[in-house]
Formats: sequence, C-alpha cells, structure tokens
Amino acid sequence: MPNPCRLCHSPFPAVIADFGHTPIAHRMLRQAGEPEELFSFVLTECPACGFVQVDVPIDPSALYGGFNFNFSSWKTEPHIETELAMIARYCVLDRVVEVGCNDGRFLDLVREQGAKAVVGIEPNPVPCRHAADRGITVVNQMLTSDLAASIAVEYGSATLVISRQVMEHVLDVHGFLRAINTMLAEGGFLFLDLPDSAPALGIGDCSFLWEEHVGYYTRDLLERLLSAHGFALKNLQTFDFSGGCIALLAQKIGPSTCESLPSHNETTAISGFAGRVEAYSESLHKLLIHAREKSIRVVLYGAGVRGCSVANFLKLAPLIDHVVDDQAERKGLFMPGVRLKVESLDEIMKDPGRFLILLAVNNENDARVSEKIRKLANDRALIMTICGPADIDSEIRKMNRMIT
Repeated sequence: MPNPCRLCHSPFPAVIADFGHTPIAHRMLRQAGEPEELFSFVLTECPACGFVQVDVPIDPSALYGGFNFNFSSWKTEPHIETELAMIARYCVLDRVVEVGCNDGRFLDLVREQGAKAVVGIEPNPVPCRHAADRGITVVNQMLTSDLAASIAVEYGSATLVISRQVMEHVLDVHGFLRAINTMLAEGGFLFLDLPDSAPALGIGDCSFLWEEHVGYYTRDLLERLLSAHGFALKNLQTFDFSGGCIALLAQKIGPSTCESLPSHNETTAISGFAGRVEAYSESLHKLLIHAREKSIRVVLYGAGVRGCSVANFLKLAPLIDHVVDDQAERKGLFMPGVRLKVESLDEIMKDPGRFLILLAVNNENDARVSEKIRKLANDRALIMTICGPADIDSEIRKMNRMIT
C-alpha cells in the first residue's frame, strides 16, 4: 500500500505508475560491469489534494552524497529575461535571498537590477564557491527553520525570496514554505520557478520523471498550497524550459500556519497516465525494431536525466546502438541502468550508414542539436524527439512514414 500523502497526510494515495527499480540518473558508471544500486520508482497521486509524488524517495544522504561538480551553469535559460521582468514589475529590490542559489547567476542578475543586499543559500559547496567569486554572500547549508530565523535576524527581513528549480526536490514542503515565510517581510514577495507536470502527465511522457524530483506540481495545486501558507498569487507564467516550467510571484499577506493541505472537491486523478506510457513504449519499440531491420542505427542523443529516464523506464537498451552527449565529462562513461557507453557524435557519424537519432534533450535545444546533426550527417540521419512537451506520439508517426 502506498505511503500517506506528504502534503495532506491522506492515507489513500493511488499508484499511477510503477517503473520498478531504477538507478540514480546522475551516477554515471566507469565500467559497463560496475555494480550499482537500484531504487524503487513508484509514482502516486493523492485523490484528496491532487499531489503527485514519488512514493518512497531515496534517502537524501544516498541521493546527494558525493556531489563534486556544478550542475546547471551550462544550461541555456531562454525565459530568464521574462522572469527578471516579472520580478521588477512588482518587487522592491531591497534585501533579496535566494534559496538554492547554485552558482549565483540569477542572484547576480537581480543585483544588477538594483538589489541593495543579496544572500544565497546553497548546500552544494562547489557552486557556493562560484557564487562567492561573484561577490555574493552565500550560506553553505540546507534551508531549515532555524537557518531562516537566523538569516532574518542577521540580514533583516527580505523583501524578496527567490527559489528556482528547488521545491520539486523538497520532501518537507510545508517546512520549506514556513521557513521562506519566516525570512520575508510583511508584504514581501516569493518568486518560484519549478517544473510544470501537467503537460507530461497529460501525454504520457515519462522523461520528466526523475528520482530527485520527489513532488510534481500543477498550477492549481500551487495556488492552494501557497494560499495555505500565507501567500497571495500575483502573477504566473509557463515556459517551454526543461520540459515545461511554472514561474510565479506571490505576496506574503499573513503568517504561515499550515501543517497540511486542505482537500478539494474536484477530481484530480491522472487517469490513464500509465496506459499512455505503455502505449507510447509499445509504439517506440516497434519503430526502433523496424529501423534496425532496415539497417538504420539507433542513437540516443543525451545521456542526462531525461535520456536516462526514458531508456530505463521504457527498457530501450537492447534497441539502442549508440549513446552520445555534448558534455565532455560524460564521454567514455556508461549510462546508469542501461550500461551503454557515451560516445562522440563526430566519431559515430564517420560511419557511412543511416541513423535514427532520438533526441533526449529539452525541447528548447532541439533545433540547435538537430542542426548540428544535419551538418555532420546530411541526409543520412532521421531525427525525432522523445521528450515532451513536444507531441511525442506525432514524432513516432512521422518517423514511421519516413523509414523505408
């Protein structure tokens, strides 16, 4: 039986997808036969409050232990200027705190807009050093209620708290929002940026699932959750970034006293998600088998989280001939679970044969990556995305027409 809901404590969450046991996606292997630990990945939904969550999250000490690199500085963020404009429209940039500031890039941009004092909170010591190099005061800790209280005392109550791509990793969401409320001055603002799960759940896209993302949010859920913690929503926008994200600005109008999330009357069951994933998996397997029968090599482009999720959840290893990735640090290593070696695209494309390239990158990068492939392969490569929010079913239909 699934565990109780982490938001409203309802004892009756429903299993909406069970992907068995899978590896940690960022833990690349140095040898194909290297032992690796596998963990249960079961997705549940609470019928009382609508929260979609990983039923048994991996212990944080196992999940985050041993990090020794900076995660997302390489990512392009085409929506960042729009987010900064949203903040500038509403907020007085006096004292600003960012929870999960990473290398300080976004906080530095806020400072350029006129913030008088900025403080970052970041548990990973490597990006902490990058942020400090930008002249940003960084606290190298996880956010707790005690830390929130001490920051409010030492630096003064914040007029703006920022948290981007963090809340989906948080197990104690109520404690997280209470701590943010503690740091904020009355009338201050909270800016959140986090994945939008609705599009992927709607089309049966399993590439958006990641063991580090223990909670999956929709606009409706966020509005109810923030209201319960003393915030009023002021602005919300969605972007095609990393599979889809929600950016919102909310104003503190009262204290955070919420310990649970009130139930709602609407039905929120993500009906049919597992069925849609299964149907997509069957169609994709048939396509790849057909391609290989036509002597077309199958290449997975992207050894990161989304590629790892699709390859493992859909059991694609026997149907993939090559894996490539743009990050130099991954080349020569082996993908977790599927144990496929990450190779160089340039070397693979020296072969005169034909290729079917499965793009396991975020859709905002599809055009750039496709152009790179075409320059190397000319008309020898068929290219399709396997990641939402693109229409992944349409991609399969298109490839079936093109493979002859």
